[in-house]
Amino acid sequence: MLASPIDIEQALENLAGDRELLMEVLDTFIETIPKILDDLHNAVSNGDASRLAAAAHSLKGAAANVCAEPIRRTARRLEELSWWNELQDVDRVLADLHEHVGRLRTFAEKVQQE
Repeated sequence: MLASPIDIEQALENLAGDRELLMEVLDTFIETIPKILDDLHNAVSNGDASRLAAAAHSLKGAAANVCAEPIRRTARRLEELSWWNELQDVDRVLADLHEHVGRLRTFAEKVQQE
């Protein structure tokens, strides 16, 4: 079974139990993801490991803020690959990232309907 896209209990604890604020923060995070994904893909297309590291680091921090652990772990992996300049493995990791982002979007839509 796949892990939840966010640790909602931890996220709520971090925000003093404010569910409305969590949804606002989560929405903001989801809105920023397309630009970060574009940055990641552009960096890979250009073979720019330092740009990949910066975009992955940004995503890692933003994911940590909303307790989106699968995205945070995947961003960390991208960051590590960029440090080692192992860009040949990045496409597989980016595919995983897109899967995690899709699951997060579905999760957020479901939670908002509750």
